[in-house]
Amino acid sequence: MRRLSAVRGIGLLFFFCFCSHVFAAGTDASAGGRTVTTKVGEVFVIALDANRTTGYQWVLARPLNEKKAEFICSKYKKLSDGRAGEAGEDLLLFKALSPGKIKIYLKYVRLWEKDKKPARKAVYTVIIRPLPAA
Repeated sequence: MRRLSAVRGIGLLFFFCFCSHVFAAGTDASAGGRTVTTKVGEVFVIALDANRTTGYQWVLARPLNEKKAEFICSKYKKLSDGRAGEAGEDLLLFKALSPGKIKIYLKYVRLWEKDKKPARKAVYTVIIRPLPAA
């Protein structure tokens, strides 16, 4: 299990460092919502404040429109030197597949607490632009 985690970690590090088509969508809300604009083929990151030491993490609240976007993975990033109990960010990676507009619904939950309401929710509108004509 540790080896698999290490391989994923190295893969994500490579991905973040060397992929030129990755950009981050922060948690700032504008005009009543959160909007991400991207292009077909681009990978984008939604970064949300989190604290995994509490057992909570951000996950999809509703199925994704798989014709428009693909969920790749999520990763937790500590914001400091990793002292116990300190907050960080959940980074959720998606790939834009086809032009259009979709919504990504997220919830902040403890995965083992199936009957409890989410501690927080977030909705992102994603506008996927077509690639420019060559």
